[in-house]
Amino acid sequence: VLQCIEDLQMDFPLAFNIVGFYLGKAIADERLPISSLETLLSPKTANPAGVSEKILLATFNTISNESVEKLQELFSSNPLDLKQFIAPKNRNNSDYVKQFKSLSLIHISEPTRQAEISYA
Repeated sequence: VLQCIEDLQMDFPLAFNIVGFYLGKAIADERLPISSLETLLSPKTANPAGVSEKILLATFNTISNESVEKLQELFSSNPLDLKQFIAPKNRNNSDYVKQFKSLSLIHISEPTRQAEISYA
């Protein structure tokens, strides 16, 4: 699914959100460790067009909607290198990296609603 998600997204615009939702639920329910995101969303699995960033934000959104404390606990016990999830073309853009990290940290520090997230 992750390897063809961009194609799926053309037919199902919420594909990133749906995959992020299921990953978030599995992580929140402790069926999947948060560290597995590094493998599942690695550049080798997801294509370099920013797929990983979109799914990661949707995953964080799902977990934070379940419990902000749970997301904080998961993230503090196994911190992720957020920069690795950014599309290669944007990794050297310090403003972009800063914006992505701050958006990710919003999910870690407070709950948000799905409709308030921008994946542009």
